[in-house]
Amino acid sequence: MIRRTSVPIVLLLLLIAAPAISDESPEFRLYGWLDSLAIDPGTIAELQRFSADEGDWPEGSEERLAAMFRARVLADVARAARSIADGKHEPYVRVSYLEPGDFARGGQETQDKRGRKFEEGVIRTEQVGFLAGEETTPLQALSTFVDPGFRKQTSSRIEEINEEDGLSCIRTKGMWGLLDPTSTCNQIQILDGPDVAAEHSQVVDNPDGEDFQSIYFKESVKIFFATPSGLAFYYINYTRSSKLGSLKKKFGRGKIEDSQRERVAALVEALKAGGD
Repeated sequence: MIRRTSVPIVLLLLLIAAPAISDESPEFRLYGWLDSLAIDPGTIAELQRFSADEGDWPEGSEERLAAMFRARVLADVARAARSIADGKHEPYVRVSYLEPGDFARGGQETQDKRGRKFEEGVIRTEQVGFLAGEETTPLQALSTFVDPGFRKQTSSRIEEINEEDGLSCIRTKGMWGLLDPTSTCNQIQILDGPDVAAEHSQVVDNPDGEDFQSIYFKESVKIFFATPSGLAFYYINYTRSSKLGSLKKKFGRGKIEDSQRERVAALVEALKAGGD
């Protein structure tokens, strides 16, 4: 596994910026768990495929990009967790296609051409949901939400899911003229706690070759928080696939937003049915 050296400072900054969050809080345990997760060598290998397909990168670009996305995920989760802890549960789904300036560090954008090309194709999906009055534990809600049967039931694109030894391999069908089929394997890790449960996922393989759209990078986190008035849900996903045209971006955004809203609505119904 590949470790990072620059991200742990995020945890210290969180305590400084939000002194009400103690180092025994579920939010802090969540940050610490996420920061402890290694970047899988398969993640680096898939980023290297982008370099092979699109042209050479400067040495070390793959590790730099993977560490940068992890830092962004940590920052996104920290902001959302603080907001949820403050009682802000307004639901939303936001899908955006990032620009190189979104990845600026120290006031400077990525300088190498290939790095900018990679960043320009990144899709960011963020969602906040709230399950008012839900008494299910965070882990029970997460387990239902990521269950293969539930996922296939709530996504018409998923054709097959196989889970073994910490890997979840998913094959999706395409939508003519809009979305291409995909076939990926994701390394899955779970945080289990009484007041917060989370799933971290990173793509480590595209096993089925050229007939499927390449997913060069994907890192996502699904989180359920226990709150005094129910369960809060947070989802963040960064994905870089083959380049999308403007038409595919326009309609793809709407499809992603609709799908995410429908899955959370279906989860509410599934949890209600399970409690009857």
